[in-house]
Amino acid sequence: MARNYGLYRGYYDFDSIKQIYIAGDGALWIKEGLKWLPKSKQILDRYHLNKYVLKATGHAQKLRFDLWQGINNLDKVQIKEIFSELISQAEKESKKKAIRQSRSYIYNNWAGIVNYYKDENAIGCSAEGHVSHILSDRLSSRPMGWSEVGVDQMARLRSFKFNGGTEYELKEIILEKARKEQKEEKIVEIESKVVKNNLKKKFAEPSNNIPSINKGVRTRLFKAVKSLL
Repeated sequence: MARNYGLYRGYYDFDSIKQIYIAGDGALWIKEGLKWLPKSKQILDRYHLNKYVLKATGHAQKLRFDLWQGINNLDKVQIKEIFSELISQAEKESKKKAIRQSRSYIYNNWAGIVNYYKDENAIGCSAEGHVSHILSDRLSSRPMGWSEVGVDQMARLRSFKFNGGTEYELKEIILEKARKEQKEEKIVEIESKVVKNNLKKKFAEPSNNIPSINKGVRTRLFKAVKSLL
């Protein structure tokens, strides 16, 4: 385990961390974090759980309350019975397939559901709300085209705004970035001059054996050869 999370030790003091909650929709790439981060446990996002409950009970809304009751009580027996009833009431095969998918989703993320209810310190995940109201609302709610640089800058601005950033702070950040870039450009310019001078000294050759230079006439050939020296 130490090998897996060694990269993060420079940023976090794992010895002082009591618990890490990995919240999300239950995707495998999210659960992979359980193998990488010590003291971590999965929390299933309530938004997606509700999404699959609605998907399973759209044709039998009276059973929706019973399904939620089974989930809230962590009663897998009741949940199994409700799903069997939902399938029996479904008329189309496509609906039965959707119900089975919802059932598999709940079963496959059962640990994340249990952790949410049993751990008093566990809270829900606001990722979907953040994406919808902060990013998608500006970036993709309507058909738009973005460059990689543009979408990155807009995403940063939106995050800055909703994190309480002020116009004054934004100006300071922009000015500081400009000063840093100017400083870096100056360093690159100085380094380029040093390298260029060193190369000239290293590869300089006597020019007294070049006829077009020795004549002293500023012809086109003279200028061309001179520029190479």
